Amino acid sequence: YGQALQAAQNQQEAQVAAQQQAASQLGAFGQQQQSMQSQDIQRMLHHLWRMTNKDDFLYKHFLSTIAHDRQFPEANRIWTMVFCSWAGWGKTWTWRLFTELNGHKNTQWLEQEDIFDRYRDWIPTCDLVIIDELMYDPKTMNKFVSKMKTLVTGERHKFESKYKSKVEFFGHYKFFMSSNHFIPFDGDEEERRHHIIHIDETKDELLLDVDDPDYYEKLWSLLYRDPKNPSRENINHEFLRKVHAYFMNYEIDYSIFSLTKCPETQAKKDMKERSWSQNHRDLRELFLKGEKPFDKKMFSAESVMKKVRELRTGGNNFYRDMFHGLREYEISDWFKEKMKWHKVYNGKVL
Repeated sequence: YGQALQAAQNQQEAQVAAQQQAASQLGAFGQQQQSMQSQDIQRMLHHLWRMTNKDDFLYKHFLSTIAHDRQFPEANRIWTMVFCSWAGWGKTWTWRLFTELNGHKNTQWLEQEDIFDRYRDWIPTCDLVIIDELMYDPKTMNKFVSKMKTLVTGERHKFESKYKSKVEFFGHYKFFMSSNHFIPFDGDEEERRHHIIHIDETKDELLLDVDDPDYYEKLWSLLYRDPKNPSRENINHEFLRKVHAYFMNYEIDYSIFSLTKCPETQAKKDMKERSWSQNHRDLRELFLKGEKPFDKKMFSAESVMKKVRELRTGGNNFYRDMFHGLREYEISDWFKEKMKWHKVYNGKVL
């Protein structure tokens, strides 16, 4: 009986040891899987961190923005994100990631002209809009800025298709835009719809800093099994599942994130200081023509204002829709702040 009891105890201890060994092996495998996942996610997060110019506050705010867009797609975020950098930095990779997460049928890649085009068939087809190449165009920028106001903050939009009457559509959009120009459009002092971030480093500076010539190939290999063929057939669905899980479980920091207010970055302040209002652009166009009073070396705000009134009431349709609400103090401000001209008193430059 004693021998049988001892044999049973030995067998039980052997089973416990086997279970512990199996659990240990399983734990090691689970840790390895977690480590593998972390490597994928960490590579993505590292790129997003650099995309916010390595600013910890902007980085955390960016992650909270992405997470909120994923967790609460029905919420209307009434501001856009605009990233400005040198060409070739890698902004497009992030937009590809967002497109795959949101779905191609729910995402539209637009040219900036599509925003103010007469026929905007894209309006009822998506909830995410990406403009990858935002360029400063003084001829159309006023239209772009004006149309963006209602698209970003409003939920009722009218669109027209060819040979069809206008249709009213209810919905809202999340805008992500990028530009190779650090002043992509004009913004007035009250501008609150655009969260603008400047990425100071160039592509070469990034590669030098990370000391990895294969940085971009490794980044694209996260999204596509064959980074040289970034097509939908080569999507890395396993990585997308990890990213989806990461942002669906990300704890949004509501102390810094708001649906109605975006951060006031230095890049945005610079844009406001350097941007030109529509009246200032119209004045510059008038100056370049060299007509009276700009046909002389010296002129006053009063003489310019007089010329503006003549043009607006002279029957020329070209000038009828220009210089709305222009005041003399705006002309003086344009002299000083935009054109960098100086006052003259008694023949002396002050």
